[in-house]
Parts: sequence; C-alpha cells; structure tokens
Amino acid sequence: MKSVLLSGAFALGIVLLSSAALADDPNDPTMRTAAARAKDRETIRQLNLAELRKVQARDAKLAKQWAEWRDYQRAHGRGD
Repeated sequence: MKSVLLSGAFALGIVLLSSAALADDPNDPTMRTAAARAKDRETIRQLNLAELRKVQARDAKLAKQWAEWRDYQRAHGRGD
C-alpha cells in the first residue's frame, strides 16, 4: 500500500513539474517570428489592461463602501 501511494505521488510530481517547465519555453517554435511575438505581447497587454480595469472597479466600489460606512458612523455618533 505504501509503495502504491509513493508511486502515485511520484507520478503526480512528474506531471506537475513537466507542465510547469513547458509554461514559458524560450525555444517555442510558434514564437520564432516577430509577428507572433508582437501578437503574443499585445494579447498579454490586453489581458493586463482588463485586469487593471477590474481592480480599479473593485477598489472604487470598496472606497465608496468605506465612505458610506464612515458617514453612517459619524451620523450615529460613533465616529471620530
């Protein structure tokens, strides 16, 4: 039983390590042309901008909620 668990853990480790190693291969044949690299760079840029918009919207919502909470606290004599 112990050897089965050990073998399973070893196999899982190999799978996880090999997929991580392939995540950003500098010798990836699909990235050899300047156009492919530019397209990849633009895709990453768009993903980053989308994430930035999500974070800014989240932060604005949280700031509004905190302001409402502070106003409520002050209105009910619990504030500063």
